[in-house]
Formats: sequence, structure tokens, C-alpha cells
Amino acid sequence: MIYIKDKFIVFIYSFSHFVVDLCCAAFIYHFLVSEFGITTRVSLFILLYDFLAFVLQLPFGILFNNKNKNSLVSIVGCFLILIAYLLNMIPIIPIVLIGVGNALFHIGGGIDVLNISNKKASKIGLYVAPGALGLFIGCSINKLEYPIYLIIILLIITILLLSILYKKYNTNIKQKNISVFDFKYKKRIIIYLIFLTICIRGYIGFILNYSWKSSFSLLLLSVIMVALGKAIGGLLADKFGLEKVGFLSLLISSLLFIFSFKSMIIALTSILLFNMTMPITLILLSNYLNNYGRAFGLNTLALFLGSLLYFSGLNGFNIIILPLNVFASALIFFLFCKGMKKYG
Repeated sequence: MIYIKDKFIVFIYSFSHFVVDLCCAAFIYHFLVSEFGITTRVSLFILLYDFLAFVLQLPFGILFNNKNKNSLVSIVGCFLILIAYLLNMIPIIPIVLIGVGNALFHIGGGIDVLNISNKKASKIGLYVAPGALGLFIGCSINKLEYPIYLIIILLIITILLLSILYKKYNTNIKQKNISVFDFKYKKRIIIYLIFLTICIRGYIGFILNYSWKSSFSLLLLSVIMVALGKAIGGLLADKFGLEKVGFLSLLISSLLFIFSFKSMIIALTSILLFNMTMPITLILLSNYLNNYGRAFGLNTLALFLGSLLYFSGLNGFNIIILPLNVFASALIFFLFCKGMKKYG
């Protein structure tokens, strides 16, 4: 019975994750990009959205971690996104609403799923995986030409499903409200190492720009590989070990990336393997901190900082820099795991 309940919770949040990321991306591309193009003003709006959606998850995670209102936090986030669609003629206000709403949804869902994960990676992997597909379909609204009211219907369905969770299920786990700076210096170094690993993944996720990605169908296939990597990574890690699967997936992908410029199959395999570490680094960080809200927030902050490297003009997408970045990530991950065993 408990197992069925957990599966239901993960399903609801996974579906909701897909819808929320789709709604946020579709808003930007339907109301801003299609109207004004990629201008400096629109780029600043997108950067503001990214900042709010990613960085705010850390303070929200600290604030709501032990409140036992996780599904309600996610519902409020969805309502803010819904309101943004009603105020689409005033760009700055809806952008703030979808950014804050996205952050609230993710942190509520993230804490809830981590609460039932029993320190394993499979459930959180299934939760985060659909987001990539949602983002892709949302960004493709102008190409696919699906009606905007369909998005609003999906968002309302999501709110109703989350309301069922709020009324029926309680996943609260009381944790110490401990800060990174409360740890001794050596333990803080371990946290910084995994934080750096996640930063590198955030950066690499932006620079992967193979020539075959100009094809819509092949671009969709690459996004599917990202989603599958996150889902499969968690499942394999629970079966064979978090540290082993995390390190090997990074190491093998760093080698395959060398040959990925000449083979689309190798590139897709590299993308899948590289993304397997997403749920692994998140669950390791949350287990180490023993504070799910703070860990989820640190994870998204690291991803945002990694993306800033790309937006600052640093592009390491070539046959030398790309594999070296991934190999460095594998080495840092290895040092993190060793330090965790020694000082954790």
C-alpha cells in the first residue's frame, strides 16, 4: 500500500514537472520571442526568469523544508503561473510570476519526492526527467503551433492533481535546519566539490550544440536522451551504487565525447550517460546535508551559475575542451565521494 502511494506521488509530480516547465517555456516563446524576437530586452527577461526560477529555490528550500506543506507550495507555484497567463500584456510582471511560480513548484515537489526516496536516487530521477521534455515542447510552441488554451487546461489539471496530494498524503520528514557553514572546514570542502560538479553539468548542458541539432526530430531525440539519462541514472545507481554509477557514467561519457563530433550515435550516447549523474549528485548532496530543501536549492543554484558561464560568452564546445570539462567533472565527483566516505 505504501509502495503504491509512493508511485502515485512520483507520477503526479513527474507529470506536473513536465507541465510546469512546458508552461513557463511556452509563455516566454509565445508572448515574448514570437512577438519581439531575441532582442536584448527579451534576453534580459529570460535571464530574469532563469534567476528567479533557479536561485530562489535555495531560500524557498530553507524556508519550507520542515513546514509539511510541500504540495501546497507546488500548488501556489502553479497558480502564479496561471495568473501570469492572464496578465500576458504586461511582460515584467508575468515573468516574475512564472519565475517565482516555477521555483515554488520545483522546491515543493523536490522536497516531497526526496521525503519518500529513502536516500535513493530512482524516485528523484523520475521526478526531474520530464522537465527536459516540457521545456523542449514549450520552446517549440511557435513551430508546433498548438493552441495556448491547451497549456492552460494542462495547468488546471496539474493544480487539481496536486490538490489531491495535499488532501490525502503527508510526506513530512523533520530534519535539522543546518547550514553549509555549520559544517567543519573539511566537510564544507566536500560540499563545494559536489557543487562544482553540478556547475560544470549546468555549463555543459548549454554548450552542446552539434550541427545535426538543426533538425527538429533529431533535436527532440537528444532531449529524450537527456530525460532518459536522468531516469535511468537513478534506477541504475540504486541497483549498482551511487558512487560507482556516477563516476563511471561521467568517465565513459568524457571519453565518448571525444568521438561525438563525428558520430551522432556516439553523441546521443554521451548525452545520455552524462545526464545520468543528475539524480545521483542531487541525492548524494541531500543525503550528506540531511536537509532536502537546502540540497535541492543548492543544486539549482549550481546549475544557474554553470549556465552563466555560457551566457558570459565562454563556449567550450570543441573536441578538446568538452571532454576535458566532463573528465574534470568525473575527477571532482570521485574526490567528493572519497571525502564523503572519509569525513562524512
